[in-house]
Amino acid sequence: MNPTPSLASLLYRAKSTITNKLGVSNPAIDAIAASIAGVSYGQYAYQDYLFQQLNPETADEEWLYLWANRFKVERLTFVFAAGTVNFQLTQGVVNIPKGTLLKTADNKEYQVTTATNSDQPVPVISLETSVAGNLPAGVNLYLVTAVTGLNPDNISSNEISGGADLEDVEHWRERIVTAFNDKQIVGRLVDYEFWATSAHPDVDFAWALDNTPMLGHVTVYIGRRQNNPLLSAEIKAQVQTHIDANRLAGCHVFTKQPTLKPVPVSISDVSDVNTRASIQSALQAFINSRLGSRAVLRPNELSQVITTVTSEFILVHPTSAIELEEHELHTLGDITWL
Repeated sequence: MNPTPSLASLLYRAKSTITNKLGVSNPAIDAIAASIAGVSYGQYAYQDYLFQQLNPETADEEWLYLWANRFKVERLTFVFAAGTVNFQLTQGVVNIPKGTLLKTADNKEYQVTTATNSDQPVPVISLETSVAGNLPAGVNLYLVTAVTGLNPDNISSNEISGGADLEDVEHWRERIVTAFNDKQIVGRLVDYEFWATSAHPDVDFAWALDNTPMLGHVTVYIGRRQNNPLLSAEIKAQVQTHIDANRLAGCHVFTKQPTLKPVPVSISDVSDVNTRASIQSALQAFINSRLGSRAVLRPNELSQVITTVTSEFILVHPTSAIELEEHELHTLGDITWL
């Protein structure tokens, strides 16, 4: 594809053409040439814009909806976090009605989804979409809806997770491009990986193993590109449900979390605290960028990353390539400064 001509080159071309034909050069010619060049430049720019929309790899977000509709790759919408909470009894066991409202100290609201006895973990769902509804275990909640027989000010969360924002546009684009290139999803290993990343916005990568753990089974490992790549049990269950809804009949699929394999790093001759911090950030970003890769991790790759920060260092460890078992995932381990 030829590059779009610059406005200056179009202006020069228009002025030269008019001058050669009329044999004169004056301010009026300059104005006419500028008008012609401006219109031509706008036409070139619009053609270039349309050309970019012809492929999902370069299409704008608005056009991605058209591509997604064609290949049935809908954008993953906001997800409500879900989990369970524990109530403190003030008398005997009582039944907590469906729809009972709870809230946290910062006014995040949750609702009981199934009528449950108070001596059991009670299922709840966040009333706030996105990751804002996620709660770690041990957060205190309060009753909004009164229920006799319960302490309204002492409700503790178990993990409430699975909440997600609208799918990141690049995460979505990657799925559309996969569907665009493959044209059909029929149950190959790459298709199981596609289904896994299509189940939840937080699933950034997946790899599938055929005939694992036995003949006729498929095991799919999932993760995200963050310092902690492990996903919650809630998201894992959503992935399993999504794959089960699309897989071939008769094929048994197991969604699993990978086993993390931290890579310890030892570096000498770096004494500056700020330089050390920059090296750690660069190494972490590098490891995160290759999460999901099954490739061997080589010492020279780490050295190249450190070189972007400083040339004054010695990589003491690792000294040899670090391979992965089929269920393992490289992460950055402790960094020792010598």
